[in-house]
Amino acid sequence: MSDATVDSNIGGLCPHCLKHNAELIKDMAKEPDNDGSMMESAVLSESSPVVSTVDPIISEIEKQKKSAITIAIINNMPFIQTAFFESSVALLFETSKKHELSWMNVKTFPVDFARNWAAKRFLETKAYESCEWMGWLDIDMTFPKDMFNIMIADAEKIGAKVMSAVYFKRNFHNEVVGWRYDHLGKMSEPVLDGSIQEVEVIGMGAVIIHRSVLEKVGYPWFKYGSLHEDVSGLSTEDIQFCERCKEVGEKIYMHTGIFCGHLMTVENVHNRLVGKTLTDGPVEVEIK
Repeated sequence: MSDATVDSNIGGLCPHCLKHNAELIKDMAKEPDNDGSMMESAVLSESSPVVSTVDPIISEIEKQKKSAITIAIINNMPFIQTAFFESSVALLFETSKKHELSWMNVKTFPVDFARNWAAKRFLETKAYESCEWMGWLDIDMTFPKDMFNIMIADAEKIGAKVMSAVYFKRNFHNEVVGWRYDHLGKMSEPVLDGSIQEVEVIGMGAVIIHRSVLEKVGYPWFKYGSLHEDVSGLSTEDIQFCERCKEVGEKIYMHTGIFCGHLMTVENVHNRLVGKTLTDGPVEVEIK
C-alpha cells in the first residue's frame, strides 16, 4: 500500500485549519492492506500545535462542535474531476467547523465491496469509534459546502438516521435518484419542495448514516445482485441497503432542500448524444 500524501496548504488560510495542518500530515494513517483494497485515511487530531494568535478563535470553534462524522469517499474512478475536488474540499472544510471530522479515501472496486469495506472499517477501527455519523461521497458528484452540517442538524431534530441529499440520474430526463410511494400507492419521485420526506430508496452518492443503523443492519450492508432468493429483481447496492434498513425497522429520508450535482464524463455525454459508445468505433455526427 502506498503512503498517503496531503497538500499542507489546503485550508491554510483559515485559523481553524492552521491548528490542524501539520498534525494532519503527520497523522495520515497507513492502514494494513488486509483485504486487497487500498485506503488512505486521516483523522483531524486535537493534539496538534496551536498558533498562539488564533488560540481564542480555535477554542471558541471547538466549544461549538457537536457530533463527530467519518466521511467515506468512494474513489473508484481512474481520475478525479476538478469539480468534485473543489466541492469536496469546501465540504470537508465547512463540516470540520461544526463537527469532529475524519475521512477515508477508499480506492477499490466493485462498489459494493468498497462500501462494505468502508463500513467495516468505520465500525471496527479505533480512530473512528467516537464518530456517530458516517457520511458518503461518490467521486462523480459535486456538493454544497454546508451539506453535512445541515443534514446532521435536521436529522437530529427529527430523529432520522439515514438521509440523502437530492441528485439526479446521469441522463437528460432529470430523474431523481430515489423514490417513494404516493398516497395512491404508486411509485413516484419525492416532491422537491425543500422538506424532509420519508422515501423507499435513495442513492449513496451524498448520504449520512448513523452508526447505530450500520450496527443493526450488519454485514453485508451493501450487495450488488438479485434482491430475492429466487434471483428475481436485480438491484444495485444502494437499493439493497435500503431494503435491509426497512427489514430492521429503520426509515429512509431525503432532504429535498439540498441539491448535489452528478457529473457527466466525456463518454457519458458522447454516448447519449450519438446513441453509440466510444468503444464501438468512430461515429459520424450530422451537423445541421
